[in-house]
Amino acid sequence: LGLKKDIHLQEFWILFDKLKSKNAMKKILSSTIIIFFFLSINAQMLLQNQYLFDPTVQNPAIGAKFDYPTLKLNSSKKWFNLPQSPQVSYLSYNHTFTKQNMGFNVAISADQYGSITSNQGKISYFYFTKLNIKGDFISYGAYTALARNIFKMPDSNMNDPALSYENNRISSYKPIFGAGIYYKTKDIAVSFNIDNLIPIKNKAQNTSFEPNQKRSYSLLLETTFENEIQTFGVIPSIFVRVDEKFDREVHINCKFIVKRSIWFGFSYRDALDFQLLTMHNAGFLIGLKFFRRLNIMYMYEFNVAR
Repeated sequence: LGLKKDIHLQEFWILFDKLKSKNAMKKILSSTIIIFFFLSINAQMLLQNQYLFDPTVQNPAIGAKFDYPTLKLNSSKKWFNLPQSPQVSYLSYNHTFTKQNMGFNVAISADQYGSITSNQGKISYFYFTKLNIKGDFISYGAYTALARNIFKMPDSNMNDPALSYENNRISSYKPIFGAGIYYKTKDIAVSFNIDNLIPIKNKAQNTSFEPNQKRSYSLLLETTFENEIQTFGVIPSIFVRVDEKFDREVHINCKFIVKRSIWFGFSYRDALDFQLLTMHNAGFLIGLKFFRRLNIMYMYEFNVAR
């Protein structure tokens, strides 16, 4: 399939021989792609563009920028024309203890990608130091998470005796660790984060496959331009993520803010989507603020090229 994955190919061919049938080749191909995808996602929630609404997804240290409790719910769905199209739901709560210069964040996520289900619980801690009376600060954060992935062979495939084997469910639990640093001034913000800080290999249940664990590094640069009376602002940003095998992801974003209550913008993403192919996506987003604290954002993204 041309996939750059460090798996035990011998074990794969043993499984392939068990499933091999002239009448089942088409189903085998689709199922094989799903299995490879399951082994490649490493039990991590895909970042995509969620950080535009909740930046703590990208770096736990960013939680220090909020001096009030925040509760955020994010839900996304893509490829509407496909059955069982991917969808992600994410809920997080962030709390800062300003007098103690520290805080925490808890989050849960539920991802559904056809026959693959991924659930994750995550807790983060951050500590910040104020640099001056202007409000500039630097913060440090770390998180730990427990993720569970489940792959289940589609029922339509299981109706074929050639595709039935001892257990049609492959599940895997994985602890995840990460850490980050965040620097914020009135006009500039810099975020650096490391995911999979301690790579841990664990065999998926009922299989000899071992997903490849890769440490990844993320950098987010953001600047703010705002007029003196704070009625209009522009916030361009760039996000780059690279793993140990130099698979990269680049985002270019720009938001326009009107009276600090209405904002709109665009995003361009050049990434290895699901680590199977390179996607060039563009998106438009709009947001509204109600009652000073309630924010609602909507984003529509489409493929430019692949």
